[in-house]
Amino acid sequence: MSSLFGKFLTILGLKRREANILVVGLDNSGKSTILNYLKRKEDQVEEVVPTVGFTVERLSGLARNKSGISLTAFDMSGQGRYRNLWEHYYNNVEGIIFVVDSTDLLRLVVARDELEMMLKHPDMPIDLEAANGNKVINHEDNNAQSDGMDGYDDAEANSSQSANESNRRKNSSGNKDNLNKSQRLHQSNSTTSIGSTQNATYRRLDIPILFFANKMDLKEALPSVKISQMLGLQSLPHKNWHIQVSNAITGEGVQDGIEWLVFQIANNKKNTKMANSASTSSLSSQAK
Repeated sequence: MSSLFGKFLTILGLKRREANILVVGLDNSGKSTILNYLKRKEDQVEEVVPTVGFTVERLSGLARNKSGISLTAFDMSGQGRYRNLWEHYYNNVEGIIFVVDSTDLLRLVVARDELEMMLKHPDMPIDLEAANGNKVINHEDNNAQSDGMDGYDDAEANSSQSANESNRRKNSSGNKDNLNKSQRLHQSNSTTSIGSTQNATYRRLDIPILFFANKMDLKEALPSVKISQMLGLQSLPHKNWHIQVSNAITGEGVQDGIEWLVFQIANNKKNTKMANSASTSSLSSQAK
């Protein structure tokens, strides 16, 4: 009875579906400030402090959210000693936000290295081989500027920093099994079961990744097109990504990016439900 009542509330739009998202990026990129902006006014804090380890935030201040999806964000620290924690949450999320400091030219190489290692991780819910056939999704926002590649060589010259970061991640201890259960990602209560083999297979192809090119209000900020090039986004096997310029303090561009992410998650949930229904019908027919 309660299940039917829950479905009835969902149809009427009175009950929100839930989705877990992972928020990553280097330290000082503005991750926590973006999440603070997405809270309700009464829940926002005046002074945002750097994240130690990770925090969990329910994003209750989403505007223009017609999908009925409630987001729970896992805000991961971007400090070097904490980045090995990211991988413990890859397998149980339905969307990823990767925040980049648009003014930090030198560390864009490090950000690219972290992105590549994240996408290659065996627990990341992306099937890179199958994703080659994915349809390209509206990658860059309309405010993108197509400047030249000035400064790219300077960033490449600092690739030794990237190499050090890579070695740190490769040599990090495999303490996944020993991670405290309180740090484990809570399973979503949405209609899509994270533990379902069929759902996991579908989501591995379609998990959306939103890139925030943050701090765009500063004069030294690079345009999103250049950031896209330096991160190698156009060459990613996974195609369901979008880059959005943003100002985390004023919120400019933040809602636009989140709107794209929520739409993609909602679309995945809908398609997954249809795929599961079709599979169930097929199995029923075979049983008969």
